[in-house]
Amino acid sequence: MKIIHDDAPTGARFAAAILAACASPSPGFVAFCSLSDGPRPPHFSEWSASIAPTLQLERLTHYFDVRDDAARDDACGAFERAARALSVDVPAPLLDVLHGPLRRAPTLTQLVLGYDGGAPGSPARLKLYALFDGPSSAHVARLVDAAGAAVPAGLALDQVFLVGLDLHPGRVADAKLYLRVPRASLGRAVRRGGPHDALLAHADEFVLAVSCAAPTRRQLHIHTGRVAAQRRHLEALAPDHAPLAAALAQAARASERLAPHSLLPYVVGLALERAELTLTRANVYFHPTADPAAFR
Repeated sequence: MKIIHDDAPTGARFAAAILAACASPSPGFVAFCSLSDGPRPPHFSEWSASIAPTLQLERLTHYFDVRDDAARDDACGAFERAARALSVDVPAPLLDVLHGPLRRAPTLTQLVLGYDGGAPGSPARLKLYALFDGPSSAHVARLVDAAGAAVPAGLALDQVFLVGLDLHPGRVADAKLYLRVPRASLGRAVRRGGPHDALLAHADEFVLAVSCAAPTRRQLHIHTGRVAAQRRHLEALAPDHAPLAAALAQAARASERLAPHSLLPYVVGLALERAELTLTRANVYFHPTADPAAFR
């Protein structure tokens, strides 16, 4: 799913650039950024912005390749250090799954650690995601159960390749399940003729995110390798959408500190409501790249 740029900055250097671009970062975000390197640096780092319903620029995600036991232990250690730093009590059943069945899961390829500053008046979220390569129904079910959540009715667990957990201090706020949507099936899920058809046309992959806490709350994540076209689409929307304009400006500020790499919007997540894509809940995910083709 992820577009990996092997020469891109990761870990502490990436976090420092993101932090420096923030006007007045919160103590929680500073604390998370300070933990961005460990025994093994992340394989890939990503900055994202929530642009609806409210603007949130304090978001940072690290992807750890965990194809061997030592790497899994390091990634779990990074998660537990972040939880302590952010005063997040990780439920004992979740720790049991992380150090037990999930550690032995042959299909587990990445553990993903992230921070989201949250909506105004809400606490920040510590995020833990598990990415699988191949059917992993039992492991998906264990993670959801350990989070105290329930799988939405009718959702096929054997189609889930990514599980995301959002943790607040004191509780797991949500478990989200991610499924790939083949382009051939997109017409049944999304009504065409809307303002975001251009994003669909340039996409390489579509991923549906389903909330276990609110199963009707769904997002379609639109991935592209033709990022220049996606960037132009977002730049055209920005004059009429102040949060999007703020996110693009923040990416530009961080890019100055990541040269020769730049942060570009490789993934856009839009709310999927009654088969229509909307900006009522939307995120933009920026990846660092120095590939000249990305700018054309």
